[in-house]
Amino acid sequence: MYFKYFTNKPKFKKMKKTIFALSTLVVLFLASCKPTKEDAIKYNDAIIKEQVAVMGEVNNLDKAIYTYDGIKMEAAYKKLNEQVDKSIEAVNKMSALGGKTEFKDATLGYFKAIKEGMVAEMRPIMTHYAKPVTETTEADDERAEKLMDANIDRVSKADEAFYKAQEAQAKEYGYTIESKPKF
Repeated sequence: MYFKYFTNKPKFKKMKKTIFALSTLVVLFLASCKPTKEDAIKYNDAIIKEQVAVMGEVNNLDKAIYTYDGIKMEAAYKKLNEQVDKSIEAVNKMSALGGKTEFKDATLGYFKAIKEGMVAEMRPIMTHYAKPVTETTEADDERAEKLMDANIDRVSKADEAFYKAQEAQAKEYGYTIESKPKF
């Protein structure tokens, strides 16, 4: 009975209108906070900058491995390790885009796969290729090939997740991915 009496008062009706108006403004404000297409492109470009830097160092390590020079391999390995750490740090500092972290998470997963592969596969491959040919066996060569295949598989899966997340973001924000970088 008291509630019915209270809600029929003019002050309460005016307060209801004010609350409704404020709620509408809050909803409009929150809707206008969605990142723009340009924001999404800048976000994409920042991530791609880090990916390109890492892939450049991956290529340098690959080239160093086929020099069969342990010193060159170690130098390239160290640079790759430093670049992956630097890129992980840069991407970790990025905020979510529109509250979503799928692309950021896929990028970090990609870098993590490279980092894991460096320890699990690339380090033993480097050890193998640094040996003089006279000290290696056919079994050593086969093991190195299997390690290389495992590394390619590991990174390819993370690479695929990366590109799917990138494509999903591009579709959501209405921009086109120009091309898949060739390394």
